[in-house]
Amino acid sequence: MATYGVLGTQCTSNNTYEVFTCLGIEAARATIIREITVTMETHGLSVDRRHIMLLADLMTCRGQVLGITRHGLSKMKESVLMLASRLFSMGSDILRPKRSALTANNFEKLVFLKGNLHMLNQKKEEEED
Repeated sequence: MATYGVLGTQCTSNNTYEVFTCLGIEAARATIIREITVTMETHGLSVDRRHIMLLADLMTCRGQVLGITRHGLSKMKESVLMLASRLFSMGSDILRPKRSALTANNFEKLVFLKGNLHMLNQKKEEEED
């Protein structure tokens, strides 16, 4: 800020991490808000400023700048966004049942069929007789 010819009050930076290291977390939060707002307006999108502020608060609430990525969200232990991110990044693994889930050994253990399985067996036996 003491460079000759540079007016510190009129300089801005879009590097959030550098702003954080030089000026602190509040300045980094303000940079995040400004950069997201400018980006959205450039693309013709209108987002309520309160939503952007909430996102900036979430990114800076730990006293450091955390990205809204898989790695940044993993550092936010209680975050709802972290849980949603895990679902979408590993969703295919979570939502897809294992191949052994429907074998004859554990078919009766399935919760949604457990109560009705005996009725299905009785009906099948009646049809065979």
